[in-house]
Amino acid sequence: MIQFSHLQVHQRIHTGEKPYKCKFCDKRMSQKSDLNRHRRTHTGEKSYKCQFCDKMMAQKCDMLKHQKTHAVGQFMNVTAVNTDALMLSQ
Repeated sequence: MIQFSHLQVHQRIHTGEKPYKCKFCDKRMSQKSDLNRHRRTHTGEKSYKCQFCDKMMAQKCDMLKHQKTHAVGQFMNVTAVNTDALMLSQ
């Protein structure tokens, strides 16, 4: 069962209602979570910390994208193997 509040949020897509207003630039949002995310563009608040290098990000999606750069680096540390030497030892 959909909660009434979820239905209200969904209906704002169709009605265009944006009850949440940014106190810094007067931009309006339909969801409070969007307003909180937008607010960080003004305050510079960085709540998300990389577990690999301690870099701080304002947006969770940016942090997840950043953390993938560490995973790529882990897979790039491959040592070349001399296959000719392996064949001779058999």
